[in-house]
Amino acid sequence: TTPMTGENIPEEAFEPFYSRLPARRLGTVEDVTNLVLYLASDESAYSTGSAFVVDGGQSAGDLTIF
Repeated sequence: TTPMTGENIPEEAFEPFYSRLPARRLGTVEDVTNLVLYLASDESAYSTGSAFVVDGGQSAGDLTIF
């Protein structure tokens, strides 16, 4: 965890939130780093003017309603 997510909060306290995410976990520094590395590489040369979301599917909606 980071200061933003709460260093002193037990991991199990996040379980209700995780269960509502398609990825079933919080994002990591590596998740963001991997996107940044991709965008900085030649592999993304044809990607232009796009918004990339690194949220584990949270913006797709609440899975518990389906």
